[in-house]
Amino acid sequence: GFELKHTAIRSVWLSPGPSRKSNISGNNIQNMEYGITLLNSTRMKYGIFSNTISRTSYGIDLTGSLTTIARGNIITFIPAAVSATGDTYGIKAVGPTLNGYYFENNTISGLGIAGTASEDSYCISIENSGAVANRIFDNELSQTDIGIQTQGNNGGATAAAAYMGLKIKCNHF
Repeated sequence: GFELKHTAIRSVWLSPGPSRKSNISGNNIQNMEYGITLLNSTRMKYGIFSNTISRTSYGIDLTGSLTTIARGNIITFIPAAVSATGDTYGIKAVGPTLNGYYFENNTISGLGIAGTASEDSYCISIENSGAVANRIFDNELSQTDIGIQTQGNNGGATAAAAYMGLKIKCNHF
């Protein structure tokens, strides 16, 4: 797998990611549009641990994977959304994983409320994560327009799978 630890960098992109398991931990990422971006790797387990990400429009941007765990990250100074740049995100996840997204014990804060009616800033946004066990748990979220946003299919499509899907518990706003 791939491991990136304890660096001061501008951004990280993996698309498609290497096979097996990759960890991104202990990094200081700042002043970019994207902090960590992981795209379309359904054969990969990602661990994103204890990074400091500041002044990025997309702190952690995810699109599909085998499993993605984001734990203990500090994402600060998410810019307020304006019409010239569009929405801004601490963590944005789109599309299903095979074994789930787990966003736990992260501290995410923005620079305040958007100045427009059409754009928003989000601490965490998850879209179409599917019927697998996904969890947003024990995060500290503040100073954005929206703390947690969900949309699309984030649960079981059948009665038998109704207990599966996204669980949101014990987050602090």
